[in-house]
Amino acid sequence: MLALRVRGSSRANAPLAGHRSLSGGRDLAGDKVGRNDSCPCGSGKKYKQCCENKEHSLSPGAWIAIVGVAVAAVVAVVMSFSVTAPPPAAVACPPGQVWSGEHGHCH
Repeated sequence: MLALRVRGSSRANAPLAGHRSLSGGRDLAGDKVGRNDSCPCGSGKKYKQCCENKEHSLSPGAWIAIVGVAVAAVVAVVMSFSVTAPPPAAVACPPGQVWSGEHGHCH
């Protein structure tokens, strides 16, 4: 059965009835689809204007994972620089001076 699309209708960009999702830029015969070939989904558009970007984009879950790892790495780097070292046990301050943890030496 042939499904028709009407311009301006809310279903203009909906897949055709019986449409199968294709992955990897291949048509039903398994041949690689060129950017300027008609899209194998049946929309009548060029592949580069239709389904090419859909196949190369990351899922929202993948983006969340990537951003989460990046934020965790930045936090780890910032925390590693913000920790102050305790006074060394072997070094004693001279008489009349005290250890300054803020500056990392005796005053």
